[in-house]
Amino acid sequence: MRLTLFSVSIISANVPNQKIKKRFLSLLKKEKQNNNSRIISNRGGFQTQDLTDKVLGEFLMNSSANLLTSHYQFKKPIKFILNNFWINENYKNSYNKSHRHQGQDVDFSGIYYLQVPKKSGNIYFESNDSSRGMFNIFHPYIERHTDFESYIEFEPKDNDFVIFPSNLNHGVEPNESNSKRISVAFNFMIRNV
Repeated sequence: MRLTLFSVSIISANVPNQKIKKRFLSLLKKEKQNNNSRIISNRGGFQTQDLTDKVLGEFLMNSSANLLTSHYQFKKPIKFILNNFWINENYKNSYNKSHRHQGQDVDFSGIYYLQVPKKSGNIYFESNDSSRGMFNIFHPYIERHTDFESYIEFEPKDNDFVIFPSNLNHGVEPNESNSKRISVAFNFMIRNV
């Protein structure tokens, strides 16, 4: 018998929506014109302040609800509440250092990829369990398996929609392309109706 304990899931789907994408890009353009930027985990590039747009917020929460309810069965009615969202535009050599979105009223974080050129930086996730490093002894003997990894990266594509627990360490590798990578990051919580 093999029992998997304390797993962490990352859920993703490809969610194309040209109308929503144009609206996000228009909002980014406006924020850049007004120079409404901040530096948190981003190193280089442009990161907006937290944004407010009812249509875009509803898109993020409806997409998140669809993803989570397709993978988990909830015992009672719940509501998804958007905490905040912002847009990242990473230029050549820009990256996001490892960080987490943990907060008192944050359960999940997500990313919606609007524009992802080749070699523009993979997203990576790091285990919060420091003892995972001891599993390196297994690496010469078994095929790669997430049970024994402390660092995993994924190459995103346009329209990828990714959700993960907000306390999970993550970052983005440097953009090695000459084109911009543009993504929307957000946080939300789940509460009883």
